[in-house]
Order: sequence, then structure tokens, then C-alpha cells
Amino acid sequence: MKWKELVFKSHPYIEGGIQCRIDFPNGYRISIVGGGRGLYGDGIQSFEVWSTITEKSHDGVKGYQTKKQVLAHINYLRNKEE
Repeated sequence: MKWKELVFKSHPYIEGGIQCRIDFPNGYRISIVGGGRGLYGDGIQSFEVWSTITEKSHDGVKGYQTKKQVLAHINYLRNKEE
């Protein structure tokens, strides 16, 4: 997947924030957000990521992820076996 394929919309709860959500056929999900107050990323070069994998971690999110890191996480989830 390429960055330009991601569809970002206004965040439903955070003013100035953006969000992209993807539900994969294998049952995994990811939410990529940034730009709004309280989010761990500026929504331009850094992003906060929540997924069905990060949910199991202590914080539940990965903050300040680069576009490259976000794409790596997306591809990992997309190719992960159920």
C-alpha cells in the first residue's frame, strides 16, 4: 500500500484532527490519526497509530510514527494470518 492510497477524513471527536481507518479482510484493524490537540502526531509528518495489535500493549497506541512506520504497520497487519 502507498501513502497516497490512504483516505483521511476529519477526526469525529478531535477538532483539527484527521483520521484514516482500515478494516482488513483477515479481521485486523488500524486507525491512523494526527493533527489535533492531544494526538501523538502532527498529522503531516507524524501520526498516532492504534491497531488490533497495539491494543494489546500497555499504552494501546504508537505515537509519533513516520509515514514509513505507518505503512510498515499497515502491510504487517494486511499480511498477518488470522
